[in-house]
Amino acid sequence: MRIRKTSLLFGLSCLVVFGCIVVLLGRNKNLVGDEQNDVEDLEKKVKELERDLQRNYEIVQKIGKSVSDLLKQSSGQGKADYLKTSEIKQVQKMVDGRIGTKDCMFVEQTPLQPDVQMLNLYSKLKFDNPDGGVWKQGWDVQYDDSQFSEDNKLKVFVVPHSHNDPGWIKTFQKYYEDQTRHILNNMVRKVSEEENRKFIWAEISYLDLWWKESEPQARDNLKQLVDKGQIEIVTGGWVMNDEANTHYYAMIEQLTSGHEWLKQKLNFSPRNGWAIDPFGLSSSMAYLLKRSGLENMVIQRVHYAVKKVMAAQKNLEFRWRQNWDRDGQTDMLCHMMPFYSYDVPHTCGPDPKICCQFDFRRLSSSGQTPIHCPWKVPPQPITESNVHRRAALLLDQYRKKSSLYKTNVLLIQLGDDFRYDTAAEFDQQFINYQKLFDYMNSRSDWFVDAQFGTLKDYFDSLRASVAQSVERFPSLSGDFFTYADIDDHYWSGYYTTRPFYKQLDRVLESYLRSAEIIYSMTWSHLHRLSAVPERSRNWMGRMMALLSQARRHLAIFQHHDGITGTEKDHVVQDYAKMMQNGIQNSQMIIQQCAHFLLHPDQASFEPQLDTLHFSVDDEYSKPNELPLKSLVRLQKSKRRIVFYNSLASERIQVVTLRTSHYNVEVTNDQLKPVNVQVSPVFITSHQLSNEEFEISFLVSIPPLGMSTYMIRQYDGTVQENAHLEVSRIAVRESRSIDSVAPFTVDIKEQFEPFTLENTNLKATFDSNGLLTSISQERRETVSIAIQFVHYGTRGGNQAMSGAYLFLPDGPAKLVEPNAEDNRVRIVQGSIRSQVVVTLPFVVHQVTLHRSPGIDGLNLDIDNLVNLSGHSNVEVAMRLVTSLDSGTAFYSDLNGLQMTRREKWEQLPLQAQFYPMPAMAYIEDSTTRITLATKQPLGVASLSPGQLEVMLDRRLNQDDNRGLGQGIYDNVIPTLNSFRLLVEPRIVSCKGSHEGRRADGYPSLSAHRSLHGLLYPVHQLVWNVGDGDEQLGGSSPLMKLHGNFKPALSECGSDIHVVNLRTATRLPDDQAVEPSSSVSLVLHRLGFDCCFPPLGLNSSTANNGEFSLDKLFPDYFGNRVRPMSLTSLGPQGPAIEKSFTIALKPMEIYTFELQP
Repeated sequence: MRIRKTSLLFGLSCLVVFGCIVVLLGRNKNLVGDEQNDVEDLEKKVKELERDLQRNYEIVQKIGKSVSDLLKQSSGQGKADYLKTSEIKQVQKMVDGRIGTKDCMFVEQTPLQPDVQMLNLYSKLKFDNPDGGVWKQGWDVQYDDSQFSEDNKLKVFVVPHSHNDPGWIKTFQKYYEDQTRHILNNMVRKVSEEENRKFIWAEISYLDLWWKESEPQARDNLKQLVDKGQIEIVTGGWVMNDEANTHYYAMIEQLTSGHEWLKQKLNFSPRNGWAIDPFGLSSSMAYLLKRSGLENMVIQRVHYAVKKVMAAQKNLEFRWRQNWDRDGQTDMLCHMMPFYSYDVPHTCGPDPKICCQFDFRRLSSSGQTPIHCPWKVPPQPITESNVHRRAALLLDQYRKKSSLYKTNVLLIQLGDDFRYDTAAEFDQQFINYQKLFDYMNSRSDWFVDAQFGTLKDYFDSLRASVAQSVERFPSLSGDFFTYADIDDHYWSGYYTTRPFYKQLDRVLESYLRSAEIIYSMTWSHLHRLSAVPERSRNWMGRMMALLSQARRHLAIFQHHDGITGTEKDHVVQDYAKMMQNGIQNSQMIIQQCAHFLLHPDQASFEPQLDTLHFSVDDEYSKPNELPLKSLVRLQKSKRRIVFYNSLASERIQVVTLRTSHYNVEVTNDQLKPVNVQVSPVFITSHQLSNEEFEISFLVSIPPLGMSTYMIRQYDGTVQENAHLEVSRIAVRESRSIDSVAPFTVDIKEQFEPFTLENTNLKATFDSNGLLTSISQERRETVSIAIQFVHYGTRGGNQAMSGAYLFLPDGPAKLVEPNAEDNRVRIVQGSIRSQVVVTLPFVVHQVTLHRSPGIDGLNLDIDNLVNLSGHSNVEVAMRLVTSLDSGTAFYSDLNGLQMTRREKWEQLPLQAQFYPMPAMAYIEDSTTRITLATKQPLGVASLSPGQLEVMLDRRLNQDDNRGLGQGIYDNVIPTLNSFRLLVEPRIVSCKGSHEGRRADGYPSLSAHRSLHGLLYPVHQLVWNVGDGDEQLGGSSPLMKLHGNFKPALSECGSDIHVVNLRTATRLPDDQAVEPSSSVSLVLHRLGFDCCFPPLGLNSSTANNGEFSLDKLFPDYFGNRVRPMSLTSLGPQGPAIEKSFTIALKPMEIYTFELQP
């Protein structure tokens, strides 16, 4: 019987709306007639009813569309046939996203032009290095005495500091025990002795250790000194993070961890940044500090040629502006130190021989371990007899340094690594400098006002000197990579050093982010109950302790001698153990919260923190080895597999599991079978496992939600299993291979060129199994060949490559396939196909998925690198393409933004490499090729149409930058993972390609592809024998829910949920607790509209409009407060949850929610 569409829609609408009203009134049975309900409560219920009606109206609209489509397509068909064919088409068809015209306006608009654009500056620099005299990398600095007067005094702020690395030569804990504990004890005691004494401190990780073991009186003394402004906390991060390899998620986390601590322990909000040791500086860091409420910053390690030209133009203080900025709102006042180092010899002025004489720690009479001046002129104690001569000598350096800046306000740093570890050094520096200051200030004819100060003192005075009009300082856009400190010694090696631990960092980031989100959802879910049960509150408290520990383990590795790989062997092992612990903590939280959220009776839920309900993904059992693949052991009973999606968009993608049997049946949460492909597990290149197998199938997971699939051993033969496909295998192998059921292995002596394809692309490979081209439907074939190359290092008496430096012995040499060892394996099927090639140094894998999701658009590339038995070798993967990209390519800064790079003819090969924390691309007028990476590495484009990515490096010697060892502890093998995306440009689309713009933008598909790589779907395998039923213990058997769908709708294809982070209460001498504040961090992505938004499953970019009510209709409170990035303070009044917020492209926002 045929049903009229209007009647069906009307009936469904009435049913849904009536059901909503009944449920609402039933849930709130005191809505009418209860004398205790006031008008406000009634209005609240009515609003809730209105929201429910609105949501259900949207549901009805979707139902109506589905019914309409069904009636249109089903004419003349039986229902069963229609459903069957429809499901097959949905699996195969890729659904594009949608972009509005307004979404494209941002990228099409030209950014605000700065006074200094680093790309333009680089194009003009010669990068020569003439001897400048006492200032080797500068010139003979002179000044005019007449510039100083009674009305225009030189105001000098000498800032004592101690740079404390949380791990480098010693471990974090060892440094604290040996030195930092004493520094902090003496800082509090000695600074408090005189009111004119000042000090700055940066690393909160050390301050936390000190606080835990300090007496209440010492803590109070520190608070008082901070309140009085004698001690200033600068930046306030857990560490002073690296800025090349770090991802902005981890940068925000380490800042937030530090700021959270400062707010609760000292009630202090940092206002000034301090980055004196990171090896190159990123504009992303300036942006994150600005969004965190900081106003000024100080930087040091910048290429000496850049410093020289900036000093010559008096541009060492500038407003650092983001490349994407259209209105100047991102400007951050920045002070660049002009000389070689941040130590005392290189901070008072241009002559280090003189400045070293004013480092009073080097006095021979100090009684401490002697530190000598390399220039062999030691310091002298200041006495009445020498104070005139010594003060005049020092003031001359101050005046020369001040001539490099626009104002007469001068910053002088006084410190070095782990300085002030004795009370004697505090006395030596404070007492002798105070004598110098007193004498200088007493000389009215010297026109100087010198004192100890903090960064706040300095910047307050600097801003006052220009009447708060910072526009007097030039605007600058760009970054400061790649750093060189002397000659052609470019610090591009550390972009790749110890890549195993760089990827482990990204793995921890992924797990921590997923744990944060599901923890916050659980915390909010518990608050939906009438009251959070005490047992649940204790459970959440114990999990918060695990979460807090994981946060700090991630934060400490962001240190500029952590993720950089530039630490001693035993120190990197210490970091690795912390990261392993953080991963395990996060996995525990994920499975615990998943169990609760899927539990059918949450009101009576009994937490079991010591119970492993689910096994989460692979097992990270050792910190210096690849994880063990989890094995799903199958019997006749079903095994429950829950897939958790931490992204705020639906994911339809192929997943691969390892199982104990090959003949399996998989059903979704509707108990419908899904198609499965079974592939072999190769124990070695010529041996298949008969105990482990890989199964691949398509899953669909809601935004920020979970879906359940059941797997069981099929009760029948492979031939009878209609939903199972056995992979086809072909191998080029000189040795015989025994077949294992159900596979047949086709052994060949030689391969002809071959192709792998899905519905979106066709990849062609040569006879050695290496990619040669990619073609897409109705598009020209793009030539794109993958090669592997290797570098050596310089010989003779020249400086050689080490942990920091990349100093190659010439152009790279091609890695040629070895006839005996060049094995090629092809595993092919309709869901997943893979090519595995064995080459010298690397086992190279390319995987193609047949999927309607984003994974059906790109090739997955995995390289297992083995440098054992080799010395002084660096291996890279090179893409050689047909693109006419010229000398330009784009690489990212911290995963936050893309920036244009150029190959500069005046620079050596090692200077052409830049950081690639997340992505790089090359393009021409018709095509873009994007390479997303799971681990930070170095990248270059050394010829037009090429993109070269370093993979690993093994170096025998130290490069004389303080580490004192080579890098030969490579993890064997080390995994590098990438995604390769080829996108045709829409004809006549402008985008960001026109002109020589410094800003670049990935496509929406590239953003989604990167997020899929960095934040993979989590596979939670149920640990009880019967996957269908369980609660465990003495509880009755009950079914878990099949899915968890917290989001009513996606938040927009260009809006990324960076984090959903429950704040931590940090009571003194007690366990940490979850607070009543949850921070939602959102990033509106900037994207290039010139590339079709493929594989986004109908996601829509809504011009940045975002409503929390649509994302989380049933979670979190009704009030939302805009906050600074790290939640230190509000950025505006609270708003209703239902309000629509307009987010600007590229900007990151934090909102405070109530659970």
